[in-house]
Amino acid sequence: MAVDGSGILLDDSFEVVLRNQPAGNASNVVVHGIGYGAQASGVPAPEALAAFREYVADARCVGFHADFDRKVLRRACEAARVPFDDRPWLDLAYLAGALQPETYRKGGRSLDDWMAKFNIENTARHNAAGDALATAELLLRLRSMAAAQGARGFKGLLEAAKQQKWLSGGD
Repeated sequence: MAVDGSGILLDDSFEVVLRNQPAGNASNVVVHGIGYGAQASGVPAPEALAAFREYVADARCVGFHADFDRKVLRRACEAARVPFDDRPWLDLAYLAGALQPETYRKGGRSLDDWMAKFNIENTARHNAAGDALATAELLLRLRSMAAAQGARGFKGLLEAAKQQKWLSGGD
């Protein structure tokens, strides 16, 4: 889901179902809602990862617990022999903690915690598009707070998140 200076660009997003044979186990299907048929007829990983790389191009990447996403993508790219761009990603988990230290100290760690804090609704939790939209909405709120506290631009947000990560003992 793309975000620019004006807000969320709902018509600028990327979603693909990967081919997974054999399909994942039943507990995973319950969480993400991608059934066996959809997994079996999904897009092969090399093709999907190349399309994702093209979609991202030189855009800045943002995620919640972004290190996990980066590791998963890196491993998948290595296995599929697709180049992985190891650019910095903005991790909203750390940025939120930097901007709202009291909430962080009181246990604000999950995306659900921060969605509740900022009254962000997500009727499709654990759905890629739904979670991307909630993350984009969180980014807008945090970006506004950061600007009010003096951190501006992607570089300023990265620095605030990096400092929080170090202070909290993150990797």
